[in-house]
Amino acid sequence: MTLARGTNIANALITELNDSLRPWHVPAAQFTAARSYAPIYTRETIGSTIRCDVVTLENDEAGADTDDGPTPRTRQDDYAINVVITAAVADLTSNAEIDALVYLVQQIHDWYERKADGTFRKFASISPPAWVADVKVPALYDPDELIDNGLFICPIELTARQRRKPAGGTP
Repeated sequence: MTLARGTNIANALITELNDSLRPWHVPAAQFTAARSYAPIYTRETIGSTIRCDVVTLENDEAGADTDDGPTPRTRQDDYAINVVITAAVADLTSNAEIDALVYLVQQIHDWYERKADGTFRKFASISPPAWVADVKVPALYDPDELIDNGLFICPIELTARQRRKPAGGTP
């Protein structure tokens, strides 16, 4: 089966998130990332696991041409992908439990942030390669979900970028 470009990027992201050599893989924060279109959980369905769902939100395939000539040589497309960390919090008065989840989110964010030398984190496992052009955490958690349902939910918003030859274009 042929997968959409955004799905290929999401799958490459999942491979990286599940890499046991990444700094966030410590005993207190074990998870297995998986692709999902609707990461909806309750305390009962999530149990004591940390969920890491990769959600492809939108593809901006009307990307910019990277050549000013009459025939574009490559297209630059953006893909909005969320990494959603969800966990049931056993004790809402326990700062330590929530602090560990916030730290996990910050580690993932920091890994995909632009590196000190100005370069971006690349997904070399797909062709053409893609990279994370932007990453942000709009809010560390949803207070209503935490108070009402005992769930820590935090989306990490990534913009993946890829350059490719346009369909029918000249290399």
